[in-house]
Amino acid sequence: MRGGGAALSMLCLALTVQAQPTARPQPAEAPQSLRQRQALINTLLGDSPAAHRIETSQNAEAKRHYAQAKDLSAQAAAAAAAGEFAQAEKLLNESMWQIGRARQLVPDNMARAIGSRVRYAQLQSSIDSLLASYRRHGERGGRDESAKQHFEQDMAQVQAQVDKARDHATAEHMVDAVRALERAEQVLLRGLNRVLGAATLDYAQSFETPAQEYTFELERNRSYRELVPVALDELKPSPDARSLIERYVEQNRLALQDSGRQAERGDHAAALKALLAGTGALQRALSAAGLVMPQETK
Repeated sequence: MRGGGAALSMLCLALTVQAQPTARPQPAEAPQSLRQRQALINTLLGDSPAAHRIETSQNAEAKRHYAQAKDLSAQAAAAAAAGEFAQAEKLLNESMWQIGRARQLVPDNMARAIGSRVRYAQLQSSIDSLLASYRRHGERGGRDESAKQHFEQDMAQVQAQVDKARDHATAEHMVDAVRALERAEQVLLRGLNRVLGAATLDYAQSFETPAQEYTFELERNRSYRELVPVALDELKPSPDARSLIERYVEQNRLALQDSGRQAERGDHAAALKALLAGTGALQRALSAAGLVMPQETK
């Protein structure tokens, strides 16, 4: 009996050991960089000024990005708990992007102020360049009374807007200052386009040599190139139109290279032909941007 009892006890012990579940290995601890990123995102999505600004805004798109950021953060936390650190990292990166997009759509006052000052400086540089080009071409059209009148009116409007922008900037009203410079830039954009379109080879009679004509057209080409970024900024063409514009700009770049080689050889007639082809490409680029061209270079 004792032997049978001992055997029975051993059998029960074996069954008990088999019945115990096998302990699963615990997932490794998440890398410190991942934990830090998760903590940062939790802060941004929690009680932060940016979160409050987005949630109380009227911007539906910003709120949508913010909600997606929260969902992605929760998915990342679950992935990290399961030991899927690469997936968690990917989800956190996407969450951070969504947060950034939401904050861009609802910027704080400081960000707006900085953005306005940067835009103001950019517009000042653009206007200085356009003004110099407009003066050069506008003065050549002095024989045409109508062109002269347009030129003087445009210059007066531009100066008035520039003065207004300076006054607003002095008073720290940067948004109004930027708007004034944008109006000045629009006047220059239209005026310079009109002057360049009218500057056909009517001036050829004053060119004593092909080299002089080539120099004149080279300057005109440069002025058109300066107009392209302004037109893109002001008229905001579609992505398809931008792709077309880029192709035209590249055509002009290649035409300029060819023209320069011909000019170096002293063949200014061939150089002029290549240059005019490039200028025509720039005119088509501006038309694609939405700028009405008076006429194309023949």
